[in-house]
Amino acid sequence: MSDVFRIIPPKMSSYILILIILAFLAAICILFMALLFSIKNIRFVIGEDRFQIKSLFYGREISLRDIDQASVKVVDLNNEPDLKPRLRTNGIGLPGFWSGWFRLKNKAKALLFVTDRTRVVLFTTPDFSVMLSSEDPEGLSDRLISALR
Repeated sequence: MSDVFRIIPPKMSSYILILIILAFLAAICILFMALLFSIKNIRFVIGEDRFQIKSLFYGREISLRDIDQASVKVVDLNNEPDLKPRLRTNGIGLPGFWSGWFRLKNKAKALLFVTDRTRVVLFTTPDFSVMLSSEDPEGLSDRLISALR
């Protein structure tokens, strides 16, 4: 014959705490899935009078009049130490992906959408710089310069 003893069931507050933790973890998973979706679907659109960055996070429209034509170029951030992002002020910084607002080593404010630091389209506006990774950085740069003329 054996005696069986049971554990005291947890209080209702323990179940509620577990549900809150699970909801928090589910929200984080949804946020990361949205981020992954966003990374794959970022687009750069040159319109008649606007440059648009279409993104779920940090998308923006910039008037072509605000872009300094002389600043448009393709750079390799590995060879431009002053342009390297130093401080994320409102953005996402993951290995292989920078998106949002950053301060550069040269203390300039910059909006980044960078996945490949060796092929970055750079241009400046009166208030901030913009850095973009494009499948065709030379094509984007050339098209932007022609739109600014």
